[in-house]
Amino acid sequence: MNGHVVPRPSAKGKRWQAMVYVDKAHGGPRWKSAGTYRLEREAKAALVKMLDRFLSGTYREPSLLTVAGLYERWRVVQLPEWAANTARHHAMNWEHHIESFLGDEVAETLPKDAVATWQAGLLAAGCAPKSASLYRGTLHAMYEWAISVDLLTANPVAAVPPPRVDRADHDALSPAAMRTYIEALRHTRLWPGLLIASGGGLRRGEFLAVRWRSVTWTVKKLKDDSLHYAGGVHVDAKRGNLTGRIRAELKFGPPKTKGSAGFVPLPSSVLAELAALKEQRQSKWELTSLPWDDEQLVCCGFDGRPIVPDQFTHAFADCCRRNGLPKTHPHAFRHGVIEALLGSGVRPDVVRRIARHSSIATTLGTYAHATEAAAREAMEGYGVALTGAPLEPEKDAAEEARTQLARKNAENDELARYRRSKRPA
Repeated sequence: MNGHVVPRPSAKGKRWQAMVYVDKAHGGPRWKSAGTYRLEREAKAALVKMLDRFLSGTYREPSLLTVAGLYERWRVVQLPEWAANTARHHAMNWEHHIESFLGDEVAETLPKDAVATWQAGLLAAGCAPKSASLYRGTLHAMYEWAISVDLLTANPVAAVPPPRVDRADHDALSPAAMRTYIEALRHTRLWPGLLIASGGGLRRGEFLAVRWRSVTWTVKKLKDDSLHYAGGVHVDAKRGNLTGRIRAELKFGPPKTKGSAGFVPLPSSVLAELAALKEQRQSKWELTSLPWDDEQLVCCGFDGRPIVPDQFTHAFADCCRRNGLPKTHPHAFRHGVIEALLGSGVRPDVVRRIARHSSIATTLGTYAHATEAAAREAMEGYGVALTGAPLEPEKDAAEEARTQLARKNAENDELARYRRSKRPA
């Protein structure tokens, strides 16, 4: 058994095809193609892999199953395991974004170029990168299942990188804008989560996973009889992030990075609001004649049920629409906190510590939003340095003389007081 690589001209340019000669011992004699590739080294690698499969006895004929047929098999097998929303989302992704583009392709020989073209077409049609990633996830899960049941041998979706979701696209809310959202949504179930997000810059899954035992504070009475709260919230390293729900079970997991776990300080005003909220909930809880449990979530429904991250985002968008507020994402609160700290002159390393970023490049590269006003102010300062510092106005001679006389009289008076203090009684 042997093979070779031959050039094949095509409309896309020169391509290389790997050909394997199958002898009688392996079902031949005949020539079989191992695929066509853009580079010669890729064709040679495919040739070696196919020869190895023939010699080891693991080669099998490629399936002629189309992508549409693969989806039907996958759906029938997985439907009893799916929740209703999961099945609905996969069906919508397939019908509206996958079937008409890739449904007639042979699943076994679907090239990664076709997947890349399909993904690029979604983005070119105005699809958001996050939505395109969800549609790609349906196709990827389908191929992974096919490989696990030995229906296919390769996953072309895994060879194409997903669209990059640029987190810098989120708006950075100013402190005044955050106060507006918080006051407008004060009497809703979303208010505690937005309050924590505006105080410490926690991510959505993090503030939804905060429990009362994780919030600590101390109260100190000031001279003007006002109360000052000092403390913050502790992000758990194992269960500090609410990722979602599978059927009726919530899924808590570790935060985004290892450095995200730890203590996050909160402003005194935010802690005062949380203290009042805890007292209010405890008073209502006493009516049930049950002992108070600090394991309860801070941000939850009025009946104590937790809020799934996607439900929080949808409910937040509905509240913004009903209150006439601009639509934004809860992550904009985190951007706003970091931007406000950087804008107030806090050192970047301190901001990185508060934001719990693993690298300061993330703090300065993704979360530092350069505004037009800041750029204008910077250029004004540069203009002063370019043309030279402005000259100070000359002082009037009479005014200068009066200033010197007043300074001299003050020195004489101080000297006289010193001498009097040294005289014996």
